[in-house]
Amino acid sequence: MATTGADCQKVPGARSASSGLSVTVLLCIRNRREALMGTSLPSLRAQTYRPFDVLVWDASDEGRTSEDIHDWGVPSGVHVVWKRAPRRGISSQRNDVLKDLSCDIVVLMDDDLALGERALEKLVSCLSGDDPECGRLAGSQCAMTTRTAASPVTLLSGVRHRVARVGRRLLLMGYAEYHQYIRPSGHAAWLDPGLIRVSDSLEHLCRTDLEWITGSCSAYRMDVIRHEGILFEERLERFGGYAAGDDVLFSGQLHERGWLLGYCYGAQALHIPSASGRGNSWALAATRAYNRALIWNQLCRGRAWAVPAHVWSVVCDTGLIALHSLIKLDARSLLGWFTGLWASFGIGDAADMQTLHRGPP
Repeated sequence: MATTGADCQKVPGARSASSGLSVTVLLCIRNRREALMGTSLPSLRAQTYRPFDVLVWDASDEGRTSEDIHDWGVPSGVHVVWKRAPRRGISSQRNDVLKDLSCDIVVLMDDDLALGERALEKLVSCLSGDDPECGRLAGSQCAMTTRTAASPVTLLSGVRHRVARVGRRLLLMGYAEYHQYIRPSGHAAWLDPGLIRVSDSLEHLCRTDLEWITGSCSAYRMDVIRHEGILFEERLERFGGYAAGDDVLFSGQLHERGWLLGYCYGAQALHIPSASGRGNSWALAATRAYNRALIWNQLCRGRAWAVPAHVWSVVCDTGLIALHSLIKLDARSLLGWFTGLWASFGIGDAADMQTLHRGPP
């Protein structure tokens, strides 16, 4: 059943007969109707796990999405609710929902992500403790791959690729990425899927040595979120409402407090980038500088070599962005980068940030 309108304050939280857990998939969207209707919702229709709820928290400028969902054929066992979001921004939208969400497991999912048909089933298994490979996790993410359009290899793209590899390996940002961790410089390192052996059974493989998980496709136990009182940091939206780093900071705090985070290979997801982007080059560069400083200030400041690593990475990134701006003959990225750096000096210390992440008692 698909429901729209202002009366839908909460998702009912239907419980699965097999797991006994209620699951809500949260889609916080804005102006990407084609991704929602063409990618994420069709993949949810095919899920083997039943029942579950879908909450579409919509901050779009136009209201056609509700009409599309009303006309969308929903299979048995799936309850879809559309709600107009009172605020814009990924952290703000998620916080407005999490404060009142009544379910056992919440799945945070981007609108341009297609879940494999058993993704929800595997995520619930990992979080409920039914999967012996995972134990009982506080949060777990899907195993994601990205579909990219084929593009010709040019001299510029080749140079940029090699420079990026050097930056990741040498500029105090980390070396081989054996698991997802947060480097002393504040950079978030991704798990390298190439480390999985061909002989491994991906269906039952789960890693639990992660320091953070991605919000593009992740699931959390709501009892853990309520217990810790953690919310998404809304200052990450300063230069862009749908920017990077919110998932790193949110899940990284759970890891800091002793909760296990996992990478569930059996829960497959395909990222199909939407044609509509998330801001111009100025905003993206400013966000990158400012948000990384927030992450470093909260999660990395007390680590060994944190200060020199962060300073060195800023210097190196400044050089790379300046080189990119020179090649492109476009100074907006460089101006945005310095704007974000300047704003980061007023962030405050980690103790001040900690209270902002705390939810209501």
